Amino acid sequence: FRRAWTTPRVTVGRAEVQGTGLLEPSHWNRTKEQYIVVPGFALDDAKPVELKYEFGFEGYTGKGRRPFDLTLSVVWKLGGDEFRREIAVDGKPKPDLRISSRYADLESRSAIVDRMCADVLRAVFAEIERRAGG
Repeated sequence: FRRAWTTPRVTVGRAEVQGTGLLEPSHWNRTKEQYIVVPGFALDDAKPVELKYEFGFEGYTGKGRRPFDLTLSVVWKLGGDEFRREIAVDGKPKPDLRISSRYADLESRSAIVDRMCADVLRAVFAEIERRAGG
């Protein structure tokens, strides 16, 4: 790809903020205090906190018929009793990569971050191959 970009977003209810570094560990405490944990804050299924990271890739230059663009979005929705993670490629959800877990079960479930990353990469590479005609 000729160009790549990222856009982090935090949405609480109807309020949305986006900007570089919002979800980075070095900025997380400031993001949380400024935009999420404000007076009256409570995790709620009707108004979940959404943490979204969108990755854009423009001008594919590999093998194939013609250049194309691709976007990948990863969204974590934090509700009252559980969280959900949703993955989409070009706005199309990938149901097989969706997970949800109750907060009460987090300690009993192991976090398999490496597997999640591998599954997402596999989905993105499959889409690239499909579009490239390979």
